[in-house]
Amino acid sequence: IRRGVVEALGELKDFSYENILIEILKKPSANLFLKKSALYSLGKLRERKTATIILGFLKHASPHLRMRAVEALGEMGLAEYGEQIASLVEDGNFFVKEAAVIALGKVSQKKFIPLLKQKLEEKNFKNASFLSLVMLEDREILENVPIFVKDDTVPMEYRIRALRIYAEAELPINWSNARILFNGLKSQRVDMIVEILKNSKKILKKINLNEEELCEIFYLRKHLSWRVRRAMCDFCAAVRGE
Repeated sequence: IRRGVVEALGELKDFSYENILIEILKKPSANLFLKKSALYSLGKLRERKTATIILGFLKHASPHLRMRAVEALGEMGLAEYGEQIASLVEDGNFFVKEAAVIALGKVSQKKFIPLLKQKLEEKNFKNASFLSLVMLEDREILENVPIFVKDDTVPMEYRIRALRIYAEAELPINWSNARILFNGLKSQRVDMIVEILKNSKKILKKINLNEEELCEIFYLRKHLSWRVRRAMCDFCAAVRGE
């Protein structure tokens, strides 16, 4: 219960309890997992002044705390800590490594693109590296986002984040590339269909579609889920203005 309360302070952006979070981290006798939650909350609060405290946990003996510390620095997006984050890409713990790979994308330093492309070749870190490269808007990677989004083996949160960035990116998009998003869409989970439709409003505004091409998407208007049918209404209004 205490961990839930501590994490809620970060989610709710309640800065009035920031000192309590810091006190938990500084107290030697504090429960390790409570400290883990405190690091999570400080990351969500994104207060620059707490970064040095978080930084001290990057070399902690506990992988739980190293993971949460590198995640917190990533959430803060502070480029000056990029090198320290990068040092954990070769950590001895898988979850710490994965968190460091994702954090490198969040600190928005393109100098780490070569390192992330190396990790892209490693099976266990392929998805995390791909997402980080999307966050860094690597052109080659962005063009393959539709395939990434439709891959059921990729965690849903990764797919959704990549799709949102792809929709906003200043990237020329052709119909054959965008079409990947719509092929077999009905077989996807409802959350994914809705997300694709919601973001495709921006994607398809970059493409001149004819009626035949749009018909490939319209079959979703009869989907069993009211959420999908509603998303289709929004989609049609945005694309055709009617």
